Amino acid sequence: MIPRPNSENVATHREPVWRDASDFLILVDLQAHDLPGHWEQLWVRRLQDETFQLCCIPFYTYGLSLGDIVEATSDDGGAVVLRRLVRASGHRTVRAALRRNAPEPVHSALHEIVSDLGVPHEWKAGGFVAIDAADRRVVDLVRERLSPLEVGGLIEVEVG
Repeated sequence: MIPRPNSENVATHREPVWRDASDFLILVDLQAHDLPGHWEQLWVRRLQDETFQLCCIPFYTYGLSLGDIVEATSDDGGAVVLRRLVRASGHRTVRAALRRNAPEPVHSALHEIVSDLGVPHEWKAGGFVAIDAADRRVVDLVRERLSPLEVGGLIEVEVG
């Protein structure tokens, strides 16, 4: 049985990039993303009864990005849960995380690089960031700027 969402097992977004446009929250069961028993809460804008547009950059939910259109329905417990992607926005999500052994200056460098990029991003914790890439050019730019830290084994980077 999948544990119900609660304050201990739900990843939240403190500062969703399109907070002003959002008007609803949905949940994603992260079991399919190798995190059984965990959920991610996504900020969305309701378009129709069961159709929503993502207003945040997913931290753990692979295959979704800012601006995507999704379908979500109520489950047996009343939570509104993601069912499927309806239409991709064309955006990509780049995630970067400090490795556990990274010294403090790397933490500051990661924050500086992400800030200097000038692209929408959300921090989950001080060392984990989800970055919005509106197109392939932005993906390449983000990868290029993060490359020295990644090659040095100080951060992990993935594109989804």
